[in-house]
Amino acid sequence: MTSEEQKAKKPPYGDLASSLSGAQRAAADALVALLEREGLTPKWHGDMTYSAKLKGKVVLRFCMLDGLSVFLTLAPRDRLEDALSALPEDMREFYLAHIRPCRRCSPGHIGRKITLFGEERRYCAAPELKIENPGPGQMEMLSRFVAERKRFILEN
Repeated sequence: MTSEEQKAKKPPYGDLASSLSGAQRAAADALVALLEREGLTPKWHGDMTYSAKLKGKVVLRFCMLDGLSVFLTLAPRDRLEDALSALPEDMREFYLAHIRPCRRCSPGHIGRKITLFGEERRYCAAPELKIENPGPGQMEMLSRFVAERKRFILEN
């Protein structure tokens, strides 16, 4: 399905998930099941991308272009360190290990700087968690982060 067809139809998840391989499709199905358990419904967001929102704010988004990529921003940039500090150490370390770095996608782009726990990092749009083709252990951690993101949205 082309981008134009997607934009016109805003297809449900199942219509595009068929393009994934067996393991990737299983991970995508597990992710959608996790969202449904949390009371969230993925909606078409853009080309091969879906997002789940709560109170008009994105809890999580995922892309099915070249596999499954999952993105989650725990808190706004100016409140991220506080939000991470409130998490158990295993979650904090996981987030920092999987934060999406700036890849300098264009010659003039150097990314935005953020300092987290004394370490300077550069990122593109938001300091978000990125997991590619999540396995069962990563899916369990993602479940914990979805719950934390929902809590953050509801409290702020």
